[in-house]
Amino acid sequence: MNAGDQESRQAAAFAASRIDRDRTLRAVRRLETALAMAAEGNAWLSEVTADLGALQASMAAERREFDRADALLALIAEGHPRRFRSRVRNLREQYDDLLRQIGSLRDQLTHDDDEAASDAGDLRHRIGWTIQALHHCRALQTDLVYEALELDLGER
Repeated sequence: MNAGDQESRQAAAFAASRIDRDRTLRAVRRLETALAMAAEGNAWLSEVTADLGALQASMAAERREFDRADALLALIAEGHPRRFRSRVRNLREQYDDLLRQIGSLRDQLTHDDDEAASDAGDLRHRIGWTIQALHHCRALQTDLVYEALELDLGER
């Protein structure tokens, strides 16, 4: 593959990654807004549950993108396997863990809504922790991408 084709693949992968990341970030912001509202009964809980579902769906779509052969992280792992393959694998595993946690929270809200509504503070804390973990995972991913870009640009 020539350099132009490689650059084109990377540009397309970067654009797809940005679209997925932006969609997930919008879902996070909606959820954070819902969590900040007054926890008044079932309406609040329904909104939080719906926003948690939207976050789960956007993260699942983003995670599916991670597995594509032409995805940004896959290209990085392929281009520099010794340096990045294990870090990419770890990011995928962290993302999977976050998806499981969000799914578990959503299941709990769907099945135990009376108990969840009675302890809004605990729910806010648990969801907030998960959002914080997502931001941390995102920061690690960003660091990895920029480190790979430096290598591709010839800087060390």
